[in-house]
Amino acid sequence: MFVETITQWRSPRLYVLEGETRTLCVALDFVLGMGLSNVIFEMDKTIVDKVHYNSLNETEVGIFIRECRIILDSNQTFNIGFLRRQHNGVAHASARVAPYFSCSQYSNHAPTC
Repeated sequence: MFVETITQWRSPRLYVLEGETRTLCVALDFVLGMGLSNVIFEMDKTIVDKVHYNSLNETEVGIFIRECRIILDSNQTFNIGFLRRQHNGVAHASARVAPYFSCSQYSNHAPTC
């Protein structure tokens, strides 16, 4: 397993739903730019349902979902799944402190087997 992470700070602040859909778009672009395949993205069920099942609209969330769908449709080896909220504690803890970071950070971690 190969683990890559990226954190970014953006202004202005977005509502949670807008921020999470925007984050998925950034993650998809990040992985696409690395040329990776067979990638699973794990998000809250709300976001996964919106990407898979909701009709598009002209809100910011709808625009971000449209961007995500375009990337997912053109990269059939990418998959998004959901985690139950209680199992997604790390993501929620990160989201709470994210506004306090003032720069992008990138880390590359390949665990030893």
